[in-house]
Amino acid sequence: MDKGERDCLVAQWDAPSACLTIAADEAHVWRVMLDPPPQTPGFMQALTQEEQARAAAFQNADRATQFRVVRTALRQILSVYADLPPMMLRLMHDRMGRPAMAPGQPGDDLHFSVAHSKAIGLIAVTRAGPIGVDVEFMRADRDFSAIARRFFSPAESNILSSMPADAQRTAFYRCWTVKEACLKAMGWGLAEGLAAVETDPDPGAPLRVIRVRAADATMSWQLAALQPAWEYAAAAALQGPRVQWRGLAWGPEEPLFQAY
Repeated sequence: MDKGERDCLVAQWDAPSACLTIAADEAHVWRVMLDPPPQTPGFMQALTQEEQARAAAFQNADRATQFRVVRTALRQILSVYADLPPMMLRLMHDRMGRPAMAPGQPGDDLHFSVAHSKAIGLIAVTRAGPIGVDVEFMRADRDFSAIARRFFSPAESNILSSMPADAQRTAFYRCWTVKEACLKAMGWGLAEGLAAVETDPDPGAPLRVIRVRAADATMSWQLAALQPAWEYAAAAALQGPRVQWRGLAWGPEEPLFQAY
């Protein structure tokens, strides 16, 4: 799968313009700050009753707030591209289990993916094909070689174990986020196992997918390394043609979202 693979670095998170659109050859990744949560009055009114009930079911108050913020951001972002009020968007899961826009409404050609870790949420949106995104806070209190031996392919584990101890954390999370982003793009999820996607943990090597178990060998992957904040690793993966990646910053106070 080396042919056609592309990678990109997204480290700049721009404020959205008032006339934001997304072309067929673009992929937008939105950064959502979760800590502290937004204090804009009424910004979570976009949530449906079902979403409010899901949030209320969390026993941890911080997790409930994170869910509400990320879900509100998702609805507001999709509403801009679909030109529909957030409450009118109908969201579902497709046959692969991926979150999706329900068919028969404006914007039903949008593909999107959501991830969050601690203080950072990410929302990836495109029209180009199935997309996945992952973000991880890079904990230091882990035996990265041992985890790689358990969850990664033998080749990946060997590369990671050969690195100096102080380089293993960055390599581990680079590998993990690419794997999970690819799994989410395919609708496989972690149940398939992280070893189902093989990549290169070496931070000095091009970001790439080497192989995917039981997948079409001609599948074209577009990858982006994301830098949402210090001490976080993140990646986005798209099944489809080459795209232009762009980082955007979400905030409920942005005039773009006040129109809805």
